[in-house]
Amino acid sequence: MKRVYLLAISIFALLSLNSCDKYDDYSDMMLYSNSEDIKSTVVELYHQARIVEMDKDRRTIEVDIIDSNNIKRDVYLDLSFNWIRTETDISRNALPVEVTDKIAGKYAGWFIDSVKQIDSPQGSYYLVEIEKGERDKYIKIEANGNIL
Repeated sequence: MKRVYLLAISIFALLSLNSCDKYDDYSDMMLYSNSEDIKSTVVELYHQARIVEMDKDRRTIEVDIIDSNNIKRDVYLDLSFNWIRTETDISRNALPVEVTDKIAGKYAGWFIDSVKQIDSPQGSYYLVEIEKGERDKYIKIEANGNIL
C-alpha cells in the first residue's frame, strides 16, 4: 500500500511539473529574436559594455552588463527597447558628502545599509536603504542632498 501511495504522489508531481511547460510565455525566444535591438540600445548607452544576462518580465527587459570600467550595472528597457533606467550598486563610502550629511542630520541613529545609483532619462539620484533596529526605510536623494 505504501508503494502505491508513493507511486501516486510521484506521478502527480511529474504531471504537475510537465503542465508548467504549457504556460511558458516564451520570453527567452523573444529576447533571442530581438537581441540585436537590445544590444543596440545598451551599446548606445554604454559603448564598451559586455552583456552578461537578459531577462524579460511583463513590462521590462533587464539587461545585466559589465561596463568598460568593469562595473556591473542593471539596465532596464521597456518592451520597445527604450531605456527606462540603469541601477548600479555602489559603496556607501562613494556617496557625496552632501548626501551622507543630509541622511545623518535627518535620520540620526539610522545606518546606511545599501546604496544604488539610479540613472534615467529624467536624471540621476541615489536610492539609499537605511535601517534602525528591525526597521528599514528607502530614501531617494539627489547628489546635492535634496530628498525626493
